[in-house]
Amino acid sequence: MTQPPATLDLRRTGSPMLPLLVRRALAELAPGQELEVLVASPQWVRDLPLILRRTGERCLSCREEPGHWRLRLARGGGRQRRDAPDASGPPRT
Repeated sequence: MTQPPATLDLRRTGSPMLPLLVRRALAELAPGQELEVLVASPQWVRDLPLILRRTGERCLSCREEPGHWRLRLARGGGRQRRDAPDASGPPRT
């Protein structure tokens, strides 16, 4: 039986430190392991997946719940190559 993902409750954290806290928590996981992150601001729903994609992490889902959002993230296998295509557009040169 699989273990449920760990949960990081950052609903009271609105500072620029939020991505750092999430990246630290993901760094403690093995590649492919999941982490649920709770945030209160819709800004982080938009920005956090973009920030994490640059380091090879993945946002698997995002769900709005009463008073907050729940993001399900997965640790990637390492830093994404700068020339690797992603959903935001063509490779950078």
